[in-house]
Amino acid sequence: MSKEKKERKVTPVCECRWAHVHEPAEPFDAGDRKKFEIELVFGEDNPEMYAWAGELNAKAKALGLKGVPIKKDMEKNEDGTKTATGKFFTRFSTGEAYPPKVLDARGQTIGPETKVGNGSLVQLSYIENQYPGFGGGINLYLNAVCVRELVPYEGNDSHGFDFDTAEGSDDFDIDGPAGVGNDGKNEKMRDALADIEEPEPTQGEIEETVLEDDLPF
Repeated sequence: MSKEKKERKVTPVCECRWAHVHEPAEPFDAGDRKKFEIELVFGEDNPEMYAWAGELNAKAKALGLKGVPIKKDMEKNEDGTKTATGKFFTRFSTGEAYPPKVLDARGQTIGPETKVGNGSLVQLSYIENQYPGFGGGINLYLNAVCVRELVPYEGNDSHGFDFDTAEGSDDFDIDGPAGVGNDGKNEKMRDALADIEEPEPTQGEIEETVLEDDLPF
């Protein structure tokens, strides 16, 4: 019997960092796998993303799950302590065998010669995955990245410029504008992407998604 097809969703436009979308990132723990991954960073100044995070957090709580990939953003001080920045982040990833599509706002492929730097504005196609282990939780599988404004990564000398987008091309679509609804869904994008079958996350990956009780969502 075939598995039930999981719904693909689309995030609001959001600032990103640590975009390993052309080459998988090396794992920190020996037991984990290489992954393509990207983090979205946001605060109350991005009300659409803030509301998105609140809905995900509320869903996890309603289902009695212990894990959700929304965390407080922290910065490291000179003395080694950490201080909250007032923002939040969430990570999207996919296994080494499932590289995400990387597109510009016109639906054209962005190749590995263009590095997506910290501060770029992106929109992500993803799948919510509920896992049963370790108290249960939700993690987010990355399908595709649409770059709205590119800040190219150039080693230690990054700089930004406005990505060349056409007027009215803010819809997430691999072939150009095509009417993303208020719910952030685009059937054309979903149909264009092949189904993925991700393995269940490892214990180390699950531990990254432990629910923080004091999130303001």
